[in-house]
Order: sequence, then C-alpha cells, then structure tokens
Amino acid sequence: MKFGEKLSRNKILQILRDAFMLAFPLTIFGSITLIIANFPFLAQTIGESAAASLNAMLGPASTATMSFATVFTVLGIGYYFSCDRKVDPIFGAAIAPAAFGLVTPMETVFELETGGSVVVGNVLDINRLGAKGMFVGMIGAFLASWLYSWTTKKNWTIKMPDTVPPAVSKSFSALIPVCFTLSVFLLIRIVFQFTPWGNIHDFFYEIVQGVQG
Repeated sequence: MKFGEKLSRNKILQILRDAFMLAFPLTIFGSITLIIANFPFLAQTIGESAAASLNAMLGPASTATMSFATVFTVLGIGYYFSCDRKVDPIFGAAIAPAAFGLVTPMETVFELETGGSVVVGNVLDINRLGAKGMFVGMIGAFLASWLYSWTTKKNWTIKMPDTVPPAVSKSFSALIPVCFTLSVFLLIRIVFQFTPWGNIHDFFYEIVQGVQG
C-alpha cells in the first residue's frame, strides 16, 4: 500500500478532516463578512461614517464564527471520534469542549490607559478559542474523547431499569465516564497552575515559539 493511501486511511487524520469540515461553513461565513467589512477603498466609496457602521454591523459575524473556530473543531473531534469508537457521539461532542474549557485560563490581563495592567477573572480570552488555542484544543479533544470511550467500553456506567426513559438512561450511563474524563482535565489544570507557565496553553505556546526559533 502506498504511503498516500495509508495516510488517507489513518483514523486520526480522518477524524481531523471531518472535524475541520464541520467548522468550514461557519468560518467561511465569517470570512465573507470580514472581507465585505474591510473591502478595499470602501471608506472612499461610501464614506467613512457608513464604512464604520457597516464594520460594526458585520463585525460580530466574524467574531462569532472565526474566533470560535477551535470550539467548533473540538466539538467535531469529540463527535467523530465517538462515532468511530461506537459510543454515544452526543456526549462525546459535549465532553470535548467542556474538557477544553477546563484547561483554558478563565482570566485575562487588561492594559490600563494610565499605565500598568489589571487581571480580570471569570472571563475567557476569545483569542484562545480561535486559532491560538487550536493545538491545545485538538490534543485535548482527542484525549477527552479517548478517555470517554475507554471508560464507556470498560462498562464504567450506571445501568438504569428498562422503564426509565431512554434520554434519562443515557445520561446516567454517561455520568461516570464524563466525571472521570473531566476530573482528569481538572487535575491537568491544577498541576499547570503550579508550573512557571500557569496553564497548558502558555506551555504549548512557548514550545511552539522555541521550535520556530
């Protein structure tokens, strides 16, 4: 078998391909609105005030799609990995972004106009939800999906009577795998808080910068 054929049949690459295709139409929509809002000579054509208004109206479209590209991709990885492992893909799609959120810093640093900076908590830096967080998101999604499918295959589940509605039964069946998976990611978050990087995002970001030179 040729190398190209082996590569095309690789399960991980197939899941990545399908996950990116899930995010594709959303990011394309955001790209189109971004191009329209920043069209060359737009301000000279319709006036600076009208161009600014158009930019303000179309801006949220690119923010809600392109800036969340990692979230869409992570969700897709969770879904398609679970499908491949023959476990409930809905819970797989839900666990992956939750796990990604657990290792994502929930604070950001704002620079003050008067000088200095202030740390604001209980917020998510939107840059980490887009391309900047893609590497961490992909690794985290595969790990979370694998942990979920592994615990499910091991029958670490709560069995409910047949009289219980299917939706309720599925939720209880996924309870232990979900709790186990998210506990692992919570532990990862806590461990990295005691490192010089503070979080796994900055750890990988520093590694990538070092590789690039």
